[in-house]
Amino acid sequence: MIGNIRSSTDQMTVATSEIATGNADLSARTETQASSLKETASAMENLTDTVQQNASNAHQANQLAADAAHVAEQGGDVVSIPCSASSLRFTRWPASWAKLPAPASSKAAASAK
Repeated sequence: MIGNIRSSTDQMTVATSEIATGNADLSARTETQASSLKETASAMENLTDTVQQNASNAHQANQLAADAAHVAEQGGDVVSIPCSASSLRFTRWPASWAKLPAPASSKAAASAK
C-alpha cells in the first residue's frame, strides 16, 4: 500500500513537471506571438502613414496638373489672339483699300529692289 502511494506520488510529480514544462513552453510562445503582433501593428501604422502620404502627394500632383492645364489653356488663348490677327493679313482686302498709299517702310523696300 505504501508502495502504491509512493508510485502514485512519483507519477504525480512527473505529471506536474510535464505540466510545468508545457506551461513554460506555452508562455514563451505566447510572448513570441505578442512580440510579433506588436511588430505587425507597428508595420501597419507605418503602412497607414505611407498610404496617407501617398494620397496627399497624389492630391497635390493632381492640383499641380490642373494648375498647369489652366496655365496652358490661358497660354493657348493668348497665342490664338495674335494668330487670329495675323490671319487677317492673308485675307483678301476690299478693292477700295488698294487705292490707299503704302506705308513708308513698304516704299523703302520697293525702291531698294
